[in-house]
Amino acid sequence: MKVERYIKEYASAQRKALQFNKLMNPGIKAELLRRIDNALKMRERGFITASEAIRLVGGFIESGEDMTEYMA
Repeated sequence: MKVERYIKEYASAQRKALQFNKLMNPGIKAELLRRIDNALKMRERGFITASEAIRLVGGFIESGEDMTEYMA
């Protein structure tokens, strides 16, 4: 299945915003980038819907998640 253009563009914008954020912890940044990549892969394979992919890319699912385990 082909990933929709708007999902790819949104993922690209999110990746750029994370990559250029100098204040973010590198471990957390790496985890968020990994989640974006996984969302695109799951959408490409048809495991999730477009709405779910947008939520995963934007990080709208886990509010209040403890990210200390990813800190480098």
